[in-house]
Amino acid sequence: MPDNWDGYGSPAIPAALISKMASLITAISECQLPRQLPGPTVNAASDGLQIEWNGGRGGVEMIIHFDRSAAFVLECDGKYTDGPLLIADHAHLVSLLRRVFGEPGEA
Repeated sequence: MPDNWDGYGSPAIPAALISKMASLITAISECQLPRQLPGPTVNAASDGLQIEWNGGRGGVEMIIHFDRSAAFVLECDGKYTDGPLLIADHAHLVSLLRRVFGEPGEA
């Protein structure tokens, strides 16, 4: 998307960031994911790219910022948790997805 794609002056989404998100999606798809996991939604954000999964007992949202730092928001059973996330730590992201979309007792 070009500069000002949102009408509020947001910068263009760099191709390298799109590539990083695609690599992340590929990497976690190779992990053992919960059967109930819906497909993700990927959106442009004013400061990066956002991916989210909603349903189950809540949702998981992750954003990769332009500086390649990342953060997550987890909603599970009406409770929210957030924090930083290392993009290369696929196991952490998969564990968040399992908390929301896994079988009972799976974390």
